[in-house]
Amino acid sequence: MYLWNESTGALYLWEGLAYNAAGHNLTYTPYPIAASGWNTNTPLTLQAADINGDGTPDLWAISSTGAATAYTFNGSTLTTGPVTTLSSPSDDWPLTEGHGTTAADQVAGQNAAFSAAGATRDASDPLFHSIVDLDGLAGYLTPSPSTIPSGDRTPSISIWFKTSTNSGDLISVQNQAVSAGSTIQNSYNPVMYIGADGKLNAAWYPSNPLTITSLRAVDDGLWHHAVLTASGGTETLYIDGTRQNSATGTPTSPSLIPLTSPSAPDTTAATGPMR
Repeated sequence: MYLWNESTGALYLWEGLAYNAAGHNLTYTPYPIAASGWNTNTPLTLQAADINGDGTPDLWAISSTGAATAYTFNGSTLTTGPVTTLSSPSDDWPLTEGHGTTAADQVAGQNAAFSAAGATRDASDPLFHSIVDLDGLAGYLTPSPSTIPSGDRTPSISIWFKTSTNSGDLISVQNQAVSAGSTIQNSYNPVMYIGADGKLNAAWYPSNPLTITSLRAVDDGLWHHAVLTASGGTETLYIDGTRQNSATGTPTSPSLIPLTSPSAPDTTAATGPMR
């Protein structure tokens, strides 16, 4: 658990946190990271997670504009990573309602609907209410067909997710609903999917090569933040604040409508803050 004093900028990490019922006290191992001056008086939402998979708690700092900065901790030093986010998105579904079968768009009001089956609110997240469990079979979220405007040549998308199973879509764009059947012909673009090797593949159609592949597997049961951008004829994938690779290609509009988000098998996905 990270503790931060916004006024002074003091930052600490507590590990091994436990409650002693007999003595009514907490036990923990403290790590003082910064005595003062860390992002002083900057509104942030902090989330602890093992970003790089080394077994040490790392830190995400999410600003009021949605910019997510990754900080990795090696046991003594907190290292700043690059910001990976859509700082001014045209649509944003943070999933913070905590109830219901509709995800509210906090920017443009184009709400996303949950599928009738396979998509449920995660009751284990009482603090942030920003997680949706997807069963990998029938669970997905579908925003309005006009979410990605026709003719957009520079689309970008950002998603939080965690999964322990490979082979499945996280985001896809197609000309008919997922519920219409398993075979979707023409105008189908699996924008982000996890391959059999557990790595994340991503691309707006068309690109050359056809997909951008992550540097390491993401089916490790940890939270990850993925961003796919397109600009100037180049598509780029970022994961957890790190650029993965780029591909040449300018997206074309027919395959960008509508946007749907089916799940990967046994995947929990969230577009808002992670826990």
